[in-house]
Amino acid sequence: MKNSILVLRTNNILTTFFMWVEMHIISSILYGIQKNLFPFLEEELGPLTEYHQKLAATLETVRIEDLIRNDYWFGRPSADRKALGRRLSLKL
Repeated sequence: MKNSILVLRTNNILTTFFMWVEMHIISSILYGIQKNLFPFLEEELGPLTEYHQKLAATLETVRIEDLIRNDYWFGRPSADRKALGRRLSLKL
């Protein structure tokens, strides 16, 4: 009985730790977006609405263009594929 309680406590501690690590990573990503990306976009484009901020944060977080391969021989150029991937992620 004591061993099962110890295992449960250990699992809870590990789960809590990994949740904290994940939240720390997400928090640092969002901080970087707010600290670096939004000021850059506002400098280039002017004031951003809340919708545009959500849109930019989503695109920066998802980064679907990193998942699109460049080694296709046929079809559209890879730059076009990456732009289409970003547009598709916005539609979903």
